[in-house]
Amino acid sequence: MSDLTAKFASFEEQVATEHTALMTAIADLQTAIDLVASNTDLALENNAANTKALLQALGQTGGCFPCPTPSIDVPGITTDPTPVDDDHCQRSQWIITTIQTILSKFDTLQSFNVPGTFSVLNDAISQITSALGSGDTVPLPSFPETVNIVGDYISYAGERAFSGVSLSTQFAPLYGPLVTATAIAGSASDAQAAYAAVIDASDASNGAKLLFKAIAFAALWSYAFDPASTPDLSPFDGGACGVELPSITACTNFGGAPIEVSAGTTLYALIIPPSHADGPTAIGGNYAGWSFEVLSNEPGHDIQVYYWDLSHTLHLATSFNSTSGPYTLVATTEAIAVQTEDANAGAFPFTVRICPPA
Repeated sequence: MSDLTAKFASFEEQVATEHTALMTAIADLQTAIDLVASNTDLALENNAANTKALLQALGQTGGCFPCPTPSIDVPGITTDPTPVDDDHCQRSQWIITTIQTILSKFDTLQSFNVPGTFSVLNDAISQITSALGSGDTVPLPSFPETVNIVGDYISYAGERAFSGVSLSTQFAPLYGPLVTATAIAGSASDAQAAYAAVIDASDASNGAKLLFKAIAFAALWSYAFDPASTPDLSPFDGGACGVELPSITACTNFGGAPIEVSAGTTLYALIIPPSHADGPTAIGGNYAGWSFEVLSNEPGHDIQVYYWDLSHTLHLATSFNSTSGPYTLVATTEAIAVQTEDANAGAFPFTVRICPPA
């Protein structure tokens, strides 16, 4: 019996020794795997950096690369205020769809292992933006921006080799949030910042995030939200953005829209959900402490802010124009309406800047 006990003790000691050796080997293997992953990431980053350096050198030495040589200067994004209206909503959908289409084409190039050269990616962006324009020329990225796109394209190609996940797959869940975020932005610059914020907060991979932001080049934002530009907005519904006044957290510009309040009587009014049963122009909610400022209106005619109190009684809060300065609503409201002076004065468009309480 004692011999059997000794044998079991020896066996347990042998198993423990082998287990320790196995755990050590596994730990060494994990360290090696981590080192390979780290070196792979470093190699991808170095390849992207080297590619950018080579492209910059070619841009300096080549007489025409490509023809004509793109601008070396990255343009600023316009900060001109734009009203949040149906046109703004359509433009938000247009730019996010444009970016999504570019990403889809990049997926095609990567699936066929097409090298991400400057000319290839610049031409691809040019073809896509030209097809989505409507009578005018959609701008292209500057030389530094295209170099950045190429580097991020190469980095993501390496990342995709391991993950197998396409750009389109990662971008698809962000489409709606990106449209909504840019639709309530008060300028092209604000829209770009809102876009970047959604990307940064997403679950997309780091490589995808870099490329998503790189493709959204500066001139594209200024073009998309320029009232004078003519991108093809026909596929998009101007009422589909779901912009709600209670949801804004910073000052936002809104445009008046024509509305028929009765048979043959049309006026311009601010129509933002949630609508309210008190009237066709009513916007439900308590807006005590909110400020209103007219940015543009028909000369000689005022804009009026009405409100319904908690007992459903309608009041005129103020009648003002673009020279009056901001007006802060003091009363507790059940709903408000911002509209033209009256229907008899003639319907006309206007823009109002609305700010939530500080």
